[in-house]
Amino acid sequence: MQAVLTTSLPQRIELQGVFRSGTGGIGSALCESCPAPEYTYVAKAKKLQGVVIAQLSVSTNGSVEK
Repeated sequence: MQAVLTTSLPQRIELQGVFRSGTGGIGSALCESCPAPEYTYVAKAKKLQGVVIAQLSVSTNGSVEK
């Protein structure tokens, strides 16, 4: 435990003034509420699917900035 407390944090990669998750000791986001998507009958019949990509900036106090 003492080694963990005295070891400095790894260098964080900063891109356009923003630190990226999953690098340099910054964890990746986890889904706390992940409901299944609701599709219409037509979408189900056609077996439609999609991907949603969300990008946001979180301040040091944990609130969303952008």
